[in-house]
Amino acid sequence: MSTEIVIPSTPSPFGKTLRMDLGTFDSSADEYRVGFTPGKDLLTNLLRTVHGGALAGIFDEGSAMCIYFKYGINSAVTQQLCVEYHNPVRPGLPLTLVARIVKEEDSTIIVEATIYSGSRLIASCISHWQRRHLP
Repeated sequence: MSTEIVIPSTPSPFGKTLRMDLGTFDSSADEYRVGFTPGKDLLTNLLRTVHGGALAGIFDEGSAMCIYFKYGINSAVTQQLCVEYHNPVRPGLPLTLVARIVKEEDSTIIVEATIYSGSRLIASCISHWQRRHLP
């Protein structure tokens, strides 16, 4: 029995909340790229910079989209997310997330991702994903 891969055709509701669009996937590099502009209304902290938790959510969403474009929606779930923050960023600035699958094992997929504002590195992330083996 063959299983059809269903790839995303719109951002998830969470992705829309984060103001992310669908982005693009380069299958030759297993790389997903998406631009977004964080707003002041939902994603800032008391210092008026983009909240670290919002950046972690953006990494989770972007890494998921990278996997979903390759394997289909609902093919893996987050197992671990490790974020390193390099520079603060104000809301309203365009950001770019790049996520790339770097290792695949029988039950785990590892994704490395970065967020940039222009050429300035804002944050980086390594995430581990548990493959879902659905009937």
